Amino acid sequence: MRPYLLSCGLLTIPILAWNLAFTRYLPPPLTPAEFWRDIPRVIVIGENLSRTLVSVLPFFMPIREDARRRRQGLAWFGIGASIYFASWLVLMLLPASGWSRSAAGLLAPAYTPSVWLGALGTQ
Repeated sequence: MRPYLLSCGLLTIPILAWNLAFTRYLPPPLTPAEFWRDIPRVIVIGENLSRTLVSVLPFFMPIREDARRRRQGLAWFGIGASIYFASWLVLMLLPASGWSRSAAGLLAPAYTPSVWLGALGTQ
């Protein structure tokens, strides 16, 4: 049980807290009411189940004992989380910018988690 007390899930808590605190400040197309408006119910359910699974599984992944691999994984996690937070900040602080109005900018909060999630997988 001890390895699971210090799990990869602990690393995700700041990201989950960020999402809860700042979702309401994202541009209108990313607000829950607008985002989910025309998406079929079955897809919404599948998305929410997948999101729940991705949020819960890291709590069952112990952090590596190997110090070198742990440092590398934590470094990549920090880089990925920083990119993720930055993608939100640009959307919140500069919503009229070219980046925030582009598909790549608007979708950045959706694809940048691949870096920090991938880092969790190396743990």
